[in-house]
Amino acid sequence: METIEITMKKGIISRDKCPICNLASSKIIFNRSFNKELIKEYMNVAYQGNADIEFLEDITFEIVKCSECNLL
Repeated sequence: METIEITMKKGIISRDKCPICNLASSKIIFNRSFNKELIKEYMNVAYQGNADIEFLEDITFEIVKCSECNLL
């Protein structure tokens, strides 16, 4: 069984393959810096105002769709 490379930067997980089908082919469907207003608002709601956005300002928030199984 192949392993999936998982890296972490400032607590944000990054994967090199889909965790379901193990395919490395994917498409970025959403990409924003954590310091953009939309992401700041989401983080404030999701983490009830406890997210340290300044700590994450050099990180990109991405939603990626697998080309094989369509996992987001």
